[in-house]
Amino acid sequence: MVGLLGLVAPLLASPVVAGPVLVGPSLAGPIQGMDLQSDFVPDPVKIMGVWKTKGGKSHVLIHPCVDETRLCGSLVWTDSGKRLGETILRDFAFDGARLDGGRIRDPRSGKEYRAELELISSDQLRVKGCWLIFCGDQSWSRASSHLVDVAPNLEQGEDS
Repeated sequence: MVGLLGLVAPLLASPVVAGPVLVGPSLAGPIQGMDLQSDFVPDPVKIMGVWKTKGGKSHVLIHPCVDETRLCGSLVWTDSGKRLGETILRDFAFDGARLDGGRIRDPRSGKEYRAELELISSDQLRVKGCWLIFCGDQSWSRASSHLVDVAPNLEQGEDS
């Protein structure tokens, strides 16, 4: 089986470069004409991309972790311009339309929580975080094509 990184290496070619980078639905082109929303594309590819958090205060790029069987998420835009490149989602294992077994980190407090991601539609992602038996969730929307500054340290192998 081809690893996730092999399937999405063309997607990661542009975002790892510092400076303005075009991200969003336009990333579909590099996958040699494959439609990201097609039933023929593995489901992890549908979840990958840039997502706008609730309130729109930050954008998170969901991408393969160093262990390419897992997905991670890094901040690629924040309203304050701080913490770019910081990994806030890590170690999510794919299970159907859902990713679980991962951790989400609150960038403000630095605290980590058990988390689950579920693709509700092509443009909506449910993010659920839990501490003990207490859970909360929010809906993130897929960010439209736009230019963002990607932190120079967001390179393959930097996040775990």
